[in-house]
Amino acid sequence: MDDTFKTRFKHILTKAMEPGSLVIVDFTGLKVYGKDEWHQEKHDVPARRTWRKLHLAIDENHQVPACELTTPEVGDATAVPDLLAQITTTFDTFMGDGPYDGEPVSQAVLDKQVDT
Repeated sequence: MDDTFKTRFKHILTKAMEPGSLVIVDFTGLKVYGKDEWHQEKHDVPARRTWRKLHLAIDENHQVPACELTTPEVGDATAVPDLLAQITTTFDTFMGDGPYDGEPVSQAVLDKQVDT
């Protein structure tokens, strides 16, 4: 993940999950603003949308023990092993919506439970 992102948002990240917790994963899209925004407005150029995916793991206390910022091309299931690597405690329940339902995610969760 981008070090600048981690530095700016470290106050919302916590590594102190209680063992046996619930983990919920999902992602949201973040629009990237830059010099092109001004250029598009000034010259009435068609917008070229640039965005990133922010994958989050959230526990039952609404804490964020893990996050991963990726390009839109990265599949949701692909981000799960990196999210799980950031979680240092065991958890009892892992939840995610449709994109997280499948063999690669199930295997990553099982591997994590063995490691911790």
